[in-house]
Amino acid sequence: MTSMHFDIATALQSAASEPVSMLLASTPVNVEQARDMSNKGQVDAGVADGTGGAVSPRVLLDRLDNPQPPQRIVIFTDQLCCPVTAPVLVSRGHQRRYLSGLELVLNGIHGFKLLAQARSGYTETAPAAKAEQVLAAIWEHLDACADLGDAWLAKELQNRRTPEWRGETARRQIRLFHSSILHLGATHANADRTHLDNLNRQLTEARTKCISSD
Repeated sequence: MTSMHFDIATALQSAASEPVSMLLASTPVNVEQARDMSNKGQVDAGVADGTGGAVSPRVLLDRLDNPQPPQRIVIFTDQLCCPVTAPVLVSRGHQRRYLSGLELVLNGIHGFKLLAQARSGYTETAPAAKAEQVLAAIWEHLDACADLGDAWLAKELQNRRTPEWRGETARRQIRLFHSSILHLGATHANADRTHLDNLNRQLTEARTKCISSD
């Protein structure tokens, strides 16, 4: 098990005057260090799942349109696991998982250098790199996070990156909605039967397609 901890401020300063974003593992030490740097003005924004003082990717992208946009950004990309924040499906060997698209936008459109915390120190990806390079940096960062063991606060979230988890979640949501529609038809005598029957048929077809796609 590795610790992956180092001086984040020194790493960010290495980028000189160019915009830089850094991927950090969600560990107690990193979270505290990032919070402390934010309080001192050494970091302009912290991105995570939108809790604990961090902002969501959507909020960060809006801030980039400001007259003085953020230039030093830390990203806890290991927390960005939902379909909205991690929409990019990547395959390596027999493994598939969804990754954040924020880093692609920052690097390719806004000219941010990408630093990614690794098993030893950090890796660098120059601005305007190929998408494959950015996604590889994220993938390898997450692989390094997996070596942290119980110190990794986002460990239990990672199954949400898999197509299997998302498929099962979608099927469960369709079942719940379908049950609600059936209940509506059974308890509301004045409901439009034609529309209810049509919706019921479409939901049945959708559930069948979800099952057949497994």
